[in-house]
Formats: sequence, C-alpha cells, structure tokens
Amino acid sequence: AGRQAKASAVNWANVAGKLAVMAAGAQVAFRAVRALTQGLADSKNELLDMSTRTGIAADTLGGLRLAAEGSGLQFGNMSRTLANVPKLMSDASKGLSTAVVAFEDLGISTEGWAEELPNADDILRQGLASIAEMETTSERAAAATSLFGASGSKLLQALGDPSNLDHFVEQARSFGVDMGPAGATAAADWQRSIASLGMVAEGAADRMSGVFGRGGLGSI
Repeated sequence: AGRQAKASAVNWANVAGKLAVMAAGAQVAFRAVRALTQGLADSKNELLDMSTRTGIAADTLGGLRLAAEGSGLQFGNMSRTLANVPKLMSDASKGLSTAVVAFEDLGISTEGWAEELPNADDILRQGLASIAEMETTSERAAAATSLFGASGSKLLQALGDPSNLDHFVEQARSFGVDMGPAGATAAADWQRSIASLGMVAEGAADRMSGVFGRGGLGSI
C-alpha cells in the first residue's frame, strides 16, 4: 500500500508538472498575441482619441501622423497644436477679433459661426490650402502660428508643403490601419476582448493552483 501511495504521488506530481508547463506556455502565447495586437489597437485609439479632442477626422490625423513621424517629429506632441483649431473656431464664433482676423487672413469667413460651427476638419484643410498658396516661408510660418499656435511651424515642418496633406492621408489610408467606422469599432471591441481574455486566463490559473494545492485532481 505504501509503495502504491508513493507511485500515485509521483504520478500526480508528473501530471501537475505537465499541466503547469502547459499553463505557462498558454500564458506566454497569450502575452505574445496581446503584445502583437495591442500595438495596433493603441495606434487606432491614439487617432480616435485625438479626433474626439480636436474634431479633426481620424483619416486626416492618420496622414498627419505619417508626415510627422517621417520628418522625425513625435505625433503625440502635436495634440495641443491641432487642438488650437477648434479653440480658435470657438473664439471666432464669440466674436473675438484676433480669432476672426486669423481666419479672415486665410480667406475663411466666420459668418454664421455663432449659430453653428463648421466642421473642424474642413477648416483645417481650408487653412492649410491657403497657407500653401503663400509665397514666402515667413508668411507661411506666421499664418501657421495664427491658426495652430506657437507650434504651428512644426506642422509645416512635418508636411513639408501644406498641399501634401492629401498625399499623406492617402498613403496612411492605403497602407495604415483602418480608421473607418469598422476600424473604430474593432479597436474598441479588441480592448474589451483582451481584458476579458486576461481575466479568464487568470481565473483558470487560480483554479488550477487551488486544485493542486488541495491535493490533486481527486479533490475536484
């Protein structure tokens, strides 16, 4: 009986060891998949979050991010620069003269903004198109500062030429992440799914640990 009990204990130890290896392997695989896909979700969420803050379309932001990173700039640092557009629009809608003049200098009328503000993405594009038509770099820099704030020149640095915006947007749309409605939904679903999967994995490991801590599968 003693010899059989020892053999049984060894068998349970072997089973426990193999299951522990399997559990560890599953966790490693899970972490690898999460690391691979989390970066994609983070990339989408960065654009979606900034789109919410600025009112600028996520596709447009994707093009600006491509331009920024291609010129050695950190796109995240442009958040305040781009957020200046809706702020200036709000100021203009309230009749603040400096804001009204900033838009009028770019050929953008603020008439009717007190009743309803236009789309920030449209205003951004109109502003950049007007800046692109200016002859000197000094004029462009001054106009960019009026529209985007003190860091407006960095946006010009990223684009090279303001008229290049559509080129970068098309590149980002063709080869980058999907920023349409389906892409936004997928990013949100991924965040929820990965949180649920992590909870399930931890729960399974906890239950397995509890089973073997109480003396093996015979205690189930």
